Amino acid sequence: MSGPGFAQGKPSAVVHPDGSVTVYVRSGTALMAYAEGAWREIASGLTGSPEVVLRPDGTIAVYALRDGRVHRLGQTWEPLSDTRFIDSVSAQPDGTVYARRSDGTVLKVG
Repeated sequence: MSGPGFAQGKPSAVVHPDGSVTVYVRSGTALMAYAEGAWREIASGLTGSPEVVLRPDGTIAVYALRDGRVHRLGQTWEPLSDTRFIDSVSAQPDGTVYARRSDGTVLKVG
């Protein structure tokens, strides 16, 4: 797999139960996914790197910063908190999400 020259921030990948892998990156404000040999746009409006996790039920959860706030991707981007964060989101398969504030503190979100 060759990465897009347009990717920004850190990539996030998920290994599906069948062993296939999908890689997610931010390009500008777009969420891009690489699977089966091709890149495609999943959503728009990002301002931070995506964090993708495989939930115990086999579904995928996508989290990212939008305008400094943590959001989860459903039918649209759903805000999880009004607190502003700077750059990193970390998610666990059980739905627990952590993000870092500008003062360095890490908070549980959502």
